[in-house]
Amino acid sequence: MTNAEIEEAMETLPDIVGDALYNFKAAMVEKERLCAKTFLEFKARSAGEKITVAEIEAMVKADVDCYKAALNEVEKESEYVKFNEKLLAAKKMASLRSAF
Repeated sequence: MTNAEIEEAMETLPDIVGDALYNFKAAMVEKERLCAKTFLEFKARSAGEKITVAEIEAMVKADVDCYKAALNEVEKESEYVKFNEKLLAAKKMASLRSAF
């Protein structure tokens, strides 16, 4: 990386990392909310039947919308990790350049 590239990365990546972290946390909250809502819906539908909590949890995991939300969370987490690693690499390069 050139000095200009390092400076640009140090200026832009913190905001990108912050946005990626926000998106990851928002996806996590959305998945938890959706799965809790789905759990309650399955529980209400099975009222009066002998269904265990483990069976309801399995139905939630098999629900297509919960699965999509989980995949979205993984995607957002990987974006956050990717940008964070780039920022850490830029910081390392900056510290190495200033050491000499």
